[in-house]
Amino acid sequence: CVSVSPYIEKESSKCEQTISVDITQFGSTKNIIDIRGRVENCLLKYGNDAHMNVCITGFLKGRADKDTSEDIIENILEDIGIKDAECISSENIISAYGYSRAIPDYISCGGKNVNVGIACRYSSNDDRTYFLIGTPVIYSEY
Repeated sequence: CVSVSPYIEKESSKCEQTISVDITQFGSTKNIIDIRGRVENCLLKYGNDAHMNVCITGFLKGRADKDTSEDIIENILEDIGIKDAECISSENIISAYGYSRAIPDYISCGGKNVNVGIACRYSSNDDRTYFLIGTPVIYSEY
C-alpha cells in the first residue's frame, strides 16, 4: 500500500513542499532498499534537494519485558555499528539514537551527528510490543 500526501510547510518565511510516502509491507523486508531507491529516483525528477526519511516498524506479540526490549535494541545498535548511543528509558517507552558510519545521511542534534533512531513501546490495543527504526530519526509519533 502506497499513499502520497503532499502538504506545504512554512517555516521562517521559506516555503517548502514535503511529500510523504507511506509504504506498508508485511513479511520479508528484503526489498526495502529497492523501494527506497525507486522513491528517491522519483523525487529526484522534481529537484535534487530531496531528503528522505525511512522508518521501519516491527513487533513482537504480547508485552516484551524491559530486559528483552533493551537487548533487542542493543543488538540492533551493535549490528549497524553504533557504539555511543544515547538512550532514554521509561516505564512504557525505550528510545535510543546515535550515529552509524554505515549510513551516509545524518542530521546534527545537540552538537552530535545522528542518523538512526530506535524506539520500543507496548500497545495494549493489540497486545504487541512495537520496535521502530528510523533514519535519520523517527519522525512519527510512537
